[in-house]
Amino acid sequence: MPYVDLVILIVIGIFVVKGLFRGFFVEALTMAGWVVAFLFAGVLHKTLGDFLADIFRLSDSLGRFLAFGLVFMLITFGSAWVGHMLAKGAKRLNVGSVDRTLGAAFGVLKGLVLSGIVVSFIAKGNFSPSLAAGVKSSLLGNFAMQAFQMALDLIGMG
Repeated sequence: MPYVDLVILIVIGIFVVKGLFRGFFVEALTMAGWVVAFLFAGVLHKTLGDFLADIFRLSDSLGRFLAFGLVFMLITFGSAWVGHMLAKGAKRLNVGSVDRTLGAAFGVLKGLVLSGIVVSFIAKGNFSPSLAAGVKSSLLGNFAMQAFQMALDLIGMG
């Protein structure tokens, strides 16, 4: 088994364990929160940043930076809070084990997509020819790159 496959399996294993403990609701809403937060912060940072710069007498770039961070954090924390509330509800309805099992399955997907992001940059970048060759000869590396491309297609960025 090539070393790239072993590293990908370890990453996926970490995400499976994390998903098993946190559950599907927390994992899915946290990930969705990051995507939504990034998109909203990208859209709102100019307007809100200019507003903050005027009120607090900041430079435009600092105001925009702070606005991006503020929007990102508020949405991320809000989605995590909703996920934790849904997880508590799942426990009360005695479907906590289903939530955790689905969380582990979702962990496989998250680990695969994250691995795909890293592997895609390594394979397409000019970092190290031997590392790029290892990625290209890896069974899981190619599968992870396909998973990353499918995730990009799913959110309309492919």
